[in-house]
Amino acid sequence: MSIDMHIHSYYSDGAYLPEEVISLAAKNGVSTLAITDHDTLLGIQYLYKNSKFVLPDMEIIPGIEITGKVFKGSMHILGYGLDIYNEDLINAMKKQREKRIASLIAICDYLKKNNNIYFSSEEINEIIFSERSIGRPDLAKLLIKHENVETVSEAFSKYLRKAYEMTREEVEKGLPYQECFELIKNAGGIPVLAHPKTLELDEIEFLKLLKEMISCGLMGMEVYHSIHTPTDIQYYLNIASDYGLLVSGGSDFHGETVKPNIQLGVTGRNKNIVLDNLSLVDELHNGLYKILKKNNSYFN
Repeated sequence: MSIDMHIHSYYSDGAYLPEEVISLAAKNGVSTLAITDHDTLLGIQYLYKNSKFVLPDMEIIPGIEITGKVFKGSMHILGYGLDIYNEDLINAMKKQREKRIASLIAICDYLKKNNNIYFSSEEINEIIFSERSIGRPDLAKLLIKHENVETVSEAFSKYLRKAYEMTREEVEKGLPYQECFELIKNAGGIPVLAHPKTLELDEIEFLKLLKEMISCGLMGMEVYHSIHTPTDIQYYLNIASDYGLLVSGGSDFHGETVKPNIQLGVTGRNKNIVLDNLSLVDELHNGLYKILKKNNSYFN
């Protein structure tokens, strides 16, 4: 049985409802998993309210992936074992949603002005007024629908990556990492730096930032991730050991549309890495953190 601590559901930019995630995890031999939707707790809240979908021998870690505020690359902070009804966290994510909407509208305006690509108000409203956490993959799907591109990957490389870079200064998307840590810890959870490679920093810059993060409460790092090569993984393992960080890992599964080459339960591509042990999971077992398991209720 394996572990996957980074999974997205329908409630952010994933393709599957939470119960479908559970079913697929069971099929793929995953016994411990975390649903970590972008800037929302709706997916794990849905599963808690519909606990009949929780399988007897499966551990489900309540999680979230919060967007960090950076002006180069991307920063995401994962939170594990937290109280999914913490009011401060919920209110902060509502504000994040407002930023996501503003960013989406800014990107649409950019595409219209610079690429002569138009989306109808009905199409945009359908995204904005959905209950999910919205993002650029929603626009990628529209670009596919309008036959501007064939895949989500092409949508990002041809249009969305540049559009985001050109509009990110006018919309302050994301929270300072210090605030991310505080929100997660105050909700009783463990803050973990997601896929550090996406920070796009050299070694000196990365270590400087990491030391600052640790001093502000960072507890773990996602060593195993689909974009990390074996060399990357060994590098991050060494750093985690040197700085006393918990080791985490996950597939970053979204489904066949957004990230078609990534399978749930498999970190990396083509089944090159399967996780059956993580110090983060050990800490969750040993600490006073939230886990959904067997009796379909949270326990400490």
